[in-house]
Amino acid sequence: MKRELIENKYLRWLYLALGFFFLTLGIIGIILPVMPGIVFVVISGYFFSRSSHKFHDLLINNKYVGKYVRDYYSGVPIPLITKILAVLFMLISLVVGIYFL
Repeated sequence: MKRELIENKYLRWLYLALGFFFLTLGIIGIILPVMPGIVFVVISGYFFSRSSHKFHDLLINNKYVGKYVRDYYSGVPIPLITKILAVLFMLISLVVGIYFL
C-alpha cells in the first residue's frame, strides 16, 4: 500500500529517520526474544511509506520481514500458532532471566 509522500522536506527527513530508528528496534527485537520485533518493523513501514517509496519497497519485498508487513497492510491476522509461540518464548526468556538473577 503506497501512501502519498509528505511534501515538507524537513518532515520527510524526520519520518525517514524515524523509519530507520524503528527498523533498528525491530531488528534488535527479532534477535532478542523479550522485545517484539515485527511491531517495530511494521511501524517503520508506515514511516517509510510517507517518506521514501524506495525504502518502503525494500522493506515490503524483504524475504524475512516483508510478508509480515504486507499481511498487516492487507488486514491478515497473525496466526494463532505465532501468537502462542511468541508468548511461549517471552515466558521462557523471563524464567531464564529470573533463574540467572
